[in-house]
Amino acid sequence: MKQLLPHPWDAAADKYKQGERVRGSVTRLADFGAFVELEAGVEGLIHVRNVVVQKVRKPSDAVKVARPLKP
Repeated sequence: MKQLLPHPWDAAADKYKQGERVRGSVTRLADFGAFVELEAGVEGLIHVRNVVVQKVRKPSDAVKVARPLKP
């Protein structure tokens, strides 16, 4: 059944351009950055050096994990 639905990443390149600012929800934090969900099934990594302009030691100093998006 799942294979009959379009894969979310197939349309992601058309929807989201490199360098573009978009809103998303932080789903996980790691020492090297934050994982952000843009829509159901489309999640990306923001490296810690791209989180904020000012220097941070760890991503949790700048962002917090959000509640999951509703489908």
